Amino acid sequence: MDAQQVLRVLEGVAAGVVYGFSGYLKSRAASGAGLRPEGLFSAALWGGLVGLVSGAMGVDMKTAENILFDLGLLVLVKKLSEAVWHSPPIRRIWSR
Repeated sequence: MDAQQVLRVLEGVAAGVVYGFSGYLKSRAASGAGLRPEGLFSAALWGGLVGLVSGAMGVDMKTAENILFDLGLLVLVKKLSEAVWHSPPIRRIWSR
């Protein structure tokens, strides 16, 4: 993997995080619900993964997201983000 490919993957991850936040904000606005920090964290994790796949494979975000949906990774990412969010280090940060 050369430097240009690494840069493309990093750009994909950054764009994916924005993509995840955007999707989360649209969803919460459509339902009229408030924002939750753990929801933003989950959206960033999912978006970063979508961006990673997008950058690595050279496909657009929607295609990368569909690939991950087909593999069933949304549930895995959500469970992982919940586990990390409720871990002792994160609890200490939010309890300050």
